[in-house]
Amino acid sequence: MKRVVSFIESHLSDPEANIGDMAEATATSRSGLNRKMKQLLGITPAEFLREARIKHACRLLAETDNSISEVAYSCGFNDPKYFGKIFRSSVGQSPSDYRAERTAPTDERL
Repeated sequence: MKRVVSFIESHLSDPEANIGDMAEATATSRSGLNRKMKQLLGITPAEFLREARIKHACRLLAETDNSISEVAYSCGFNDPKYFGKIFRSSVGQSPSDYRAERTAPTDERL
């Protein structure tokens, strides 16, 4: 798993990174990698990569002023609209709503 995590960390913003590359980096076959991750984590390598990209996007949205498109590209998505769709299905809200919720000023008088 260390090799998988290392691969993902170094290829997080690469939209061309795929499961074949991940399998090659871990010196295993695609089917072997799929089987092992399914057993250990209950998800496929593609799901694991997508979750890592969404977690990174959440950090960027909360901690930077980068545009939604810049965040999408930084997280390995070629299409900001597709990023928005995947983000919404994973997080339950749009990237802009997620950002607004985490960066809204609090009223300390309440």
